[in-house]
Amino acid sequence: MPTRLRQVALVTNDLEATLDTLTSALDAPVVERDPGVAAFGLHNGIIQLGDCFLEIVSPLPGINPLETAGGRYLHKYGNSGYMVLMQVDNLHHVETKMSQLQLQSVHAGGRARDMSNRTHQVGQSVPRSGITGTHYHPRDMGCIIEVTESTPEHEWLWAGNEWHAKDLIGINSTRCGAYARIEIACSSPDQVCTQWELGMALLRDDKKQNTLRTEDGCEIFFREPMHSKENGPVAIELWSRAAALDEKRFVVCGVVFTFVPPRTRSDKVSAKL
Repeated sequence: MPTRLRQVALVTNDLEATLDTLTSALDAPVVERDPGVAAFGLHNGIIQLGDCFLEIVSPLPGINPLETAGGRYLHKYGNSGYMVLMQVDNLHHVETKMSQLQLQSVHAGGRARDMSNRTHQVGQSVPRSGITGTHYHPRDMGCIIEVTESTPEHEWLWAGNEWHAKDLIGINSTRCGAYARIEIACSSPDQVCTQWELGMALLRDDKKQNTLRTEDGCEIFFREPMHSKENGPVAIELWSRAAALDEKRFVVCGVVFTFVPPRTRSDKVSAKL
């Protein structure tokens, strides 16, 4: 399976209001609220877009947000893009590549098919069933990223184990599918782009440009921040499912969302688009 951009997370100080705005703008359901993120002092909602996901996280009420990574990020940058989750077919191979680049892993973990959490250490073999991921430091990668292996590959247990058992078109966004492009603001975009390219074997058509490409056609572009509050994911393009939406845009959590036309509008378009 080629490397894919499977999930993006935003951070906000008002979870429910942000979810209401996004589910309305995308005409998409919240398919999971993951109790596991409470370990990081957060609560969340996950929206399904084709077979990809948009996660919204927020500090839990009643705790000091500055005692959590998400809360500190929110304090520094405001409501914003927060995290990118890349799906790979061999996590151990990517971990090896990342270690050769001397990139710092932050933590790792996984989930079994019964939704119970399980530990993972960098370099360990990945269990044959379930989901396992390793986080890397934003100082190295331009934003928080998780490199994730899912078995079976079409599942994605961070979003629960119900969505994939149902009709994808029937329960997720009527307006858009998978990610077409993401723009990441970071210091040293040349270096960060190279580290993503080498660490995850992403495609780079022009060595003079800081744009990578996954094999399924999603672009990842790195650039300098335009102001002090810009960091991490700042713009997202989504494959639209209706010509009337093409090039329409809206802004949530400081992130510019744009609907873009898919490569084809035939009946053969994959459900993920």
